[in-house]
Amino acid sequence: MPKIPLDRHAIRRPLQVQFGVSITNSDAREVPVRLIGEQHVIEDLGTIPSFADWARLIEPQAWMMRGQAKLVAIVQDIAA
Repeated sequence: MPKIPLDRHAIRRPLQVQFGVSITNSDAREVPVRLIGEQHVIEDLGTIPSFADWARLIEPQAWMMRGQAKLVAIVQDIAA
């Protein structure tokens, strides 16, 4: 799996900004650019990774855990 966020939404937005919602192929048929992007990713990776697939690859760093005590205190305060 790649170490970049890649899901259906990540594919769709940049392509549609760049090319529009659809393009016209050589047979004069309109083809959604989303389908072209998804097909390309499936050909390269074998699947479209979900956010869970990507997030599973995150290696927690010490700085990511610094606010944990504050967060626990806030959650306990809200629950009370």
